[in-house]
Amino acid sequence: MLLPPQGFSAIWLAAQENHCDIAEVLIGVGGSELANMRTKDGRTAMFAAAQYDCADMIHLLHRCGGDIELPSRGGVLPMWVGSQMGSTSAVLALIELGAACDCVRPNPADPDERERIARVILARDRVAQRARIAAKVADAKRARK
Repeated sequence: MLLPPQGFSAIWLAAQENHCDIAEVLIGVGGSELANMRTKDGRTAMFAAAQYDCADMIHLLHRCGGDIELPSRGGVLPMWVGSQMGSTSAVLALIELGAACDCVRPNPADPDERERIARVILARDRVAQRARIAAKVADAKRARK
């Protein structure tokens, strides 16, 4: 999906202003992949919601498939951004949804840190894939009963 030249999408702008009604319309028309649409630096609308203390938006994005643990290209997480900005409601919402509280800002200039970030991202993708497969298997078993 192409982004505007400045790198911010309509879903990002709705998230930063906590316009849940607009976000629902956008996701309803554009599909759930909008919940994880990235800016040029890899941040999603979840980052905007965390930065601007928009807990309702965090819950909405999560319900629509938004990943609370999807790091930016530099390895930063929404929890880190919310904590940095003093966004108490957003941080509490992220915790309620299962976000890790022990996130740190990585040093992307350090080659070892870049490698660690890449391994963490790959591991998270694998865990998410396994969870999706397990959910499908469980759904199929329930459907057979």
